Amino acid sequence: MRNSQSAIRNSLLASLLLVALLTATPLWGPGIVNTRGGGDSPFLLQRSQQMLVNLQAGIFPVRWMPDAAYGLGYPFFSYYAALPYYLVGLLGLLGIDLLTALKLVQTLGLVTSALAMNGWMRRVTRSQWAAWLGAVAYTVAPFHLVNIYVRGDSLSEFYAFVFYPLVLWTLDRLLSPSARPTASGPRFILAALAYAGLILTHQHSALIFSPFVLLYLLVLVLRSSSGRGRALALGLSSLAAGVLLATWYWLPALAELNAVQLGPSTEGYFHYSNHFRSSNLVQRGLLFNYSIAPDGTGRTPFAMSLAQAAFALLGALLLTARAVRRRITLRWGFILAGLLLSTAMITPLSRPLWDHLPLLPVVQFPWRFLSVQALFAAAATAALVPLRSSSRARRPHPALVALPIALLLAASTLLLLHPDRLPITSADVTVERLQLYELFTANIGSTIRSEWLPRETVPRPFTSDALVEPGAPLRAIPLHNEPLTATLVTRRPTEQTWLVQGSGGEIALPLLYWPGWVARVDGEPSAAWAAPGLGYLALAVPPGPHTVTLRLTRTPVRAAAEVVSLLAAVLLLFLVGRAATRQPATRNLLPAVLAVCLLTTSNLQPETCNLQPETCNLKPETCSLQPATSTMDFEQIPYLHSAPGGVDLGAVRLREYQFSAEELEPG
Repeated sequence: MRNSQSAIRNSLLASLLLVALLTATPLWGPGIVNTRGGGDSPFLLQRSQQMLVNLQAGIFPVRWMPDAAYGLGYPFFSYYAALPYYLVGLLGLLGIDLLTALKLVQTLGLVTSALAMNGWMRRVTRSQWAAWLGAVAYTVAPFHLVNIYVRGDSLSEFYAFVFYPLVLWTLDRLLSPSARPTASGPRFILAALAYAGLILTHQHSALIFSPFVLLYLLVLVLRSSSGRGRALALGLSSLAAGVLLATWYWLPALAELNAVQLGPSTEGYFHYSNHFRSSNLVQRGLLFNYSIAPDGTGRTPFAMSLAQAAFALLGALLLTARAVRRRITLRWGFILAGLLLSTAMITPLSRPLWDHLPLLPVVQFPWRFLSVQALFAAAATAALVPLRSSSRARRPHPALVALPIALLLAASTLLLLHPDRLPITSADVTVERLQLYELFTANIGSTIRSEWLPRETVPRPFTSDALVEPGAPLRAIPLHNEPLTATLVTRRPTEQTWLVQGSGGEIALPLLYWPGWVARVDGEPSAAWAAPGLGYLALAVPPGPHTVTLRLTRTPVRAAAEVVSLLAAVLLLFLVGRAATRQPATRNLLPAVLAVCLLTTSNLQPETCNLQPETCNLKPETCSLQPATSTMDFEQIPYLHSAPGGVDLGAVRLREYQFSAEELEPG
């Protein structure tokens, strides 16, 4: 009997992996998925490339994009949770090209979210078939796929799907009444790592899901037959440990918000009032439509599929009936409540909460709760599978219910999934093309409203010398017309060296000032500030030739935050070592925790990489588009790419064009 159950479990896991890989199949075509309609997939390229540049230079944590903002620099990674991009960068360090690394990380996200959901559902249902159906429903949930095939720039939000069930699963295991005392240490560590992972992956997802985490913790405490106070303390401590592990990211991001511009990120189009769902919460077609082209019907891909909604509703009705008969467990009650609450947060019914709760407007889009709702909708769907019962009532085999539902859910979301592609190779992911993309779209640092641009950078830049005069030396600007010249000697991601000479005075160097940048003149500290109306880093130099060194250092807040995370990581290491001496099986945890501690505590020096200035400047030949080989289309594909078949202009096709980047011809 035990062997039979094991065989079924292995078969279901294998089929679940197959479903996850099937949903990832469209990722693996030529180039990458193009998501211009609902997102900007080149943002993935810029974030990944800039992450890799930093990691290659031995920099951790990564806070600065050295080549963004047209080469002036941008503090993107200090304000945007970017754990998936660290994974892409680590794969890049192993020699895997960026496009393949991106696809591997996206595929890994689908696989791990399926496994995490299956693990949590097994705790809740005690049924292999119900857990399998819940995991399939979660994997093919429309918003899960929309995040990579429509909102292609939302890799972090897509990865939150991994941590939602993982946090609940690890908490459930930690507070299990049957857990042995010797297992509490490893389970505590896993719960802390899972919650830290959510915070480090996507700040908005962590914000909207944390109340559900606390509610589930309360449910687990109430389930405890004894020692509820200890269970509550243990659960809260694990979450607190996760918060401390992630302090190196969230504390500087919050404490240094006044150093950057934020205004447009919650105004106009981004105001939550424009994004509630009512009659368009559920698509009406049998097959989910990923198109966002306006068709007058109000249909949107930021919605539920009809099949997803139908099965979730049936599951919710079944759970409600059980609740009426008082035959529902606390965990199933949590799932029902979670489904109702997350759905309400998407609709205008929740408007008073959006109007009055602090921080909630920062989430921007009420339909972001579709991610949380997908978790509970999948769990409610799993409730449709007949569970084991001591009664003699005849029930259908679980497979007869789970398989048809899984097939319908998968078919409804996968049959119309035919994403467009951006036809590029890894050789096309260069600093020059990324800066050209910024120029062409007026985006800065993979943001469309320039949020997190240093506060003093007003007005915002729209170009730089690197784009105006490709290949020419970068220019410094004397602030008071003094006869000063500056030559860039070396340039690394977080350090620059300039040779400045002249009669002395104040000079602005082409680098956006942001707290943490410090200047030294001939090795001696020198005051640095943001040049008014420009935002460049400015400093005063005495007469004569001088070597000026600029370096991005830790502010007191960043240093303190990293120390807190370091201490939390050391404590977790201590717990792992202590548990390993008591229970040899826990030694398997050691490599994972060591990896986290290394990421948390690394202080690698940027001197390991010496990028020469010429590697960061546009070359003239890169801007000279060859006949019928390269093109950009603002509406569809704004990234420079090869188009050997010409450009379709509707009634005509442009097959060839020629121009010179060196000479202006008559006409």
